[in-house]
Amino acid sequence: MAYSRVVGRGWLIEQLLEFSMLSQQVSELWQDSEHAERDAHRRWRVDGAKAAQGKASAAEARALFEELRAREPTVNAILEVMGLPPVNLGGVERVQCGFGDPSYLALLYVKDIDDARNKGGRSKLADYLSLLDRCQRMALKDAAAARADPVWAELRHREPETKEILSHLHGDLTDCDFDFDDADGLIQVRDALVQGLAIFDGLDELNREMSSRTSESPVLATDQLHPWIWDAAGALCDIGAYRAAIQAAATAVNGHAQEKLDRRDVADVKLMQEAFSDDPPERGKPRLRCPGDAADSTVKSRQRGALQYAAGCFLAIRNPASHAHREWDRQVALESLASLSLLARWIDDWELDTVP
Repeated sequence: MAYSRVVGRGWLIEQLLEFSMLSQQVSELWQDSEHAERDAHRRWRVDGAKAAQGKASAAEARALFEELRAREPTVNAILEVMGLPPVNLGGVERVQCGFGDPSYLALLYVKDIDDARNKGGRSKLADYLSLLDRCQRMALKDAAAARADPVWAELRHREPETKEILSHLHGDLTDCDFDFDDADGLIQVRDALVQGLAIFDGLDELNREMSSRTSESPVLATDQLHPWIWDAAGALCDIGAYRAAIQAAATAVNGHAQEKLDRRDVADVKLMQEAFSDDPPERGKPRLRCPGDAADSTVKSRQRGALQYAAGCFLAIRNPASHAHREWDRQVALESLASLSLLARWIDDWELDTVP
């Protein structure tokens, strides 16, 4: 396993630990729900208590899964800095834990680094590098005298401990042979020590960088999207069917708009264009009006913008979801759901303007 850079200490360990613990809980709850569901249907009649237990466990797993999703960008930012593959939460039933979870592997590694630092690993590597440089300077003048100097014996004495520290930082750092009789061997050992010190030195800086980059970032909770959206799309998102989720959400928006406007003769783009039109209402063609003074320039601007936005949602989001065959990227799908959610709120909240 290769790591390009290392992060660690305090905040980072907390983020990775909490994510790994949540992953474990979600996985266990989902397995419990499946076991209870199977037990409930083993006999010729349904065991109501077992079925209820299964539903309760599944509901709790889904609730914790949403918290995992909220934490996913933070953890993936950490994993990216470490050179690890990202977490990909496809659905509640596919959450990985233990050694299958990249965040757990990252946690083990970061804790190793933190433990080595707490045991004085950084200062020990720095001391060893200083001794090595002294020995190298002496060897350039007189190789035999350098090997007879106490510094040489001290390097050999500290070699096992130094190798152990380097192995905690990165396994590849211990590939060098610590052959001080060879110029290339000296260079290899020195490079390993410099890399090890760079790992230690980067801990606090990267911890602050990652904390400031991610901990203050706003989080959009999917279950707080407009109910029309999440009721239609939530279950599909849980299984990673993002294109179908977008299509279902857009269909729900269309259906609720038809119901509110009492329009069954038009749908989708045409419905949106007529609903948000700033033309006066006609018999059988009510309009949706932006709240506020209709003569106010901002209200007028919002009305015109909503017309274009509503039609755009169906042209640029709903239509591709309905006609394309390739699965959608999760982040793009969530952003699309958020776009449809805003449209749903306008349809739900704006007042009808009808012919008297």
